[in-house]
Amino acid sequence: MDNSLQLQTYIQQARNAGLSDSTIKTELLKMGWEENLINECLRIQSIKPAVQNSFNKDSNSAHPHKTRNGVLWILSPFIILITVSILQFVEHIFNINVAVFNIIALLAGIAGLILLFVGPLIGIIKLSKR
Repeated sequence: MDNSLQLQTYIQQARNAGLSDSTIKTELLKMGWEENLINECLRIQSIKPAVQNSFNKDSNSAHPHKTRNGVLWILSPFIILITVSILQFVEHIFNINVAVFNIIALLAGIAGLILLFVGPLIGIIKLSKR
């Protein structure tokens, strides 16, 4: 085992046992460890918990992406249907009569109607799994 890894393990165990850094350093100096290596390992061990805590905090938070996905599933049919309505309104106002435009609006309308029933169910399932 590498000396610095061995020292870091000792420091972590000593901290877990409730010893202060100054006590740990004093003990390690008595055991013959170099002060520079002790200081470096203490510094590294001080950084590790902060990084782990920030990672755990982020990974255990309220899962904002899951919440966002659930809400989007619930809102998606309404967004699609409103968009289709706006497209139809624009088509009517500007007297646009293009077959492709009508086909896209029809397909989007059908997708919106399907999502009107399926979207909220999927959204509720996703929100309940968090």
